[in-house]
Amino acid sequence: MLSLKGRKELLSFLNRRKYKEMALAVLEKKRLRFSALDMRFHIRDLIGSGHLKIVHTPTGLFIRISKD
Repeated sequence: MLSLKGRKELLSFLNRRKYKEMALAVLEKKRLRFSALDMRFHIRDLIGSGHLKIVHTPTGLFIRISKD
């Protein structure tokens, strides 16, 4: 149950961003309020399920919500 709340919180956080993306390094430092699990766990979980994708940019790795 904690995993689902963390997933939902992370997706809603990214959905509030203008371009629906954020730097991986910055995102990993954020804290989740509704999950006892680490942010990195939820990022990897959502990448594996296809909800998020990693984008390589000149400034580093970005996490973006998948459109498909």
